[in-house]
Amino acid sequence: MAWQSQRGDMSGLFHSTEFSDLTIKCGGREWPAHKAVLCTRSEYFHRVVTSGFKVRSISVAMLLCTADNCSQESESAVVELRDDDPDVVHLMLGCLYRGTIELSPFRDPSTLPELCMSLFVLADKYLLHDLEKPMIEEFKCKIQRLPTESFARVVNTVYDMEGEASEPVRKAVVDVVTYVPPSAAERWTRRHAQDTAPGWSVPPGYSLGRVLRQAPKEFAVEVAERLRKALEDAKR
Repeated sequence: MAWQSQRGDMSGLFHSTEFSDLTIKCGGREWPAHKAVLCTRSEYFHRVVTSGFKVRSISVAMLLCTADNCSQESESAVVELRDDDPDVVHLMLGCLYRGTIELSPFRDPSTLPELCMSLFVLADKYLLHDLEKPMIEEFKCKIQRLPTESFARVVNTVYDMEGEASEPVRKAVVDVVTYVPPSAAERWTRRHAQDTAPGWSVPPGYSLGRVLRQAPKEFAVEVAERLRKALEDAKR
């Protein structure tokens, strides 16, 4: 994706033990990390490392490094992420170090929307503010390319989500199916009768009607409300 963090590319340090003073653990995997990177790009990790801030799903332990080449003992923080998918954590850390979103290891297009959702949830959870908006835009880009059945599956997954992190993702799927290009709205305003619907632009390859039949009623209600408001705006 074209997004790039203004904080710069630190990819040379990703998964490197050089200057590492932090270890991330998740699902039996470990990543050597660097406080200077994580704590400056994540308010959450800054709290955890600097104050021992204890929260659900994270444990922090201070361990002593006594390597043979160390002239003196030094402290190294170990942060364990207990409830997360290690594959998604790996991608999240890669995004933090590179300053870009890189999903190339995942070649199956049908899995990319859920992957984007998972990354957004972690970005929200760990307060990675530079990553949240670009991840939503990447999610919207990916779902526009899905066929009907896959899009409907994603919608159902989105509406099964809980918590505040679900709200931007729900808005994203509604945005995609209710987007009206300015040119279409202008044509409708000039040429069509007041009770005629504009030419809504929906992602190619799927039927909105079929998606609505397979999706939760809440999604259909939100789509209808958005279309109603857009129609009113087009009439003005």
